[in-house]
Amino acid sequence: MTENLLWNFWFAIFGFSLYFFMAFSNGAPTKVLWGSILTAASFFGLMYLIRMLLRIGMDEGAPKVGIVKGEILEEQITQEAVTAERTEYDDQEIAAVIQTFLKEE
Repeated sequence: MTENLLWNFWFAIFGFSLYFFMAFSNGAPTKVLWGSILTAASFFGLMYLIRMLLRIGMDEGAPKVGIVKGEILEEQITQEAVTAERTEYDDQEIAAVIQTFLKEE
């Protein structure tokens, strides 16, 4: 979570610096500082909103976790069983594939 907040703080520092250097020569020091602080706070909130929207957008494309009330869904168990079955190969099958590759060369 802290690395995500660092983006917010960096964006706030950017907003503070941007406002401060643009208004530095035009106004009273206290007015410039308060304006810079308010700009930093608004940039912090803006970056939080951007990150939240990006996270929502990325989570929609991700597969849903199959946990309901502490139990794993039957679909996920079946999917894992099929995947596990496909990764187990007999020695004869491996030897046949290797022989096929050697015959092709």
